[in-house]
Amino acid sequence: MRFDLMYDAFFKILSLDNLNEGIGLTLQVVFIATILGLGLAIIVALMRISKVRAYNVSSYYFIYLIRGTPLLLQLYFIYYGLGQFEFIRESFLWPVLREPFWCGIITLTISTGAYSAEIIRGGIQSVSPGQIEAGKALGLSKFSLFIKIIAPITIRQALPAYG
Repeated sequence: MRFDLMYDAFFKILSLDNLNEGIGLTLQVVFIATILGLGLAIIVALMRISKVRAYNVSSYYFIYLIRGTPLLLQLYFIYYGLGQFEFIRESFLWPVLREPFWCGIITLTISTGAYSAEIIRGGIQSVSPGQIEAGKALGLSKFSLFIKIIAPITIRQALPAYG
């Protein structure tokens, strides 16, 4: 065993001096993917509970596909697979998709979005119909009802599972 290599690599991983290596890079990826994934999750969760069949079905299959495949396979598909298509290499997406950093961000965002969408959907559906009816009785618009009643209850219900 090469203990000198392990010793050097250990302190390189722990280094916060250079944000393009070690823990700094990991924290960047986690922060960016979590924020983008939360935005995607909210959109997908709202599509999932939508009465419009096309939104509901497409979000169901998106969640089913992403949650049903291993994350490593998704990463391989985005990093290695998409570059095989000529139209992607010639598109405006290629400068982003040829970088490992951005492929990792995209993959983790999609995965976080799919898993978190189910958590948020469960939080939205946990709001009792009586509370929604009380908001309607007060004359709240759909947007106000969502912001003042549904969203706070959803956050309270979903936060433990999301954390």
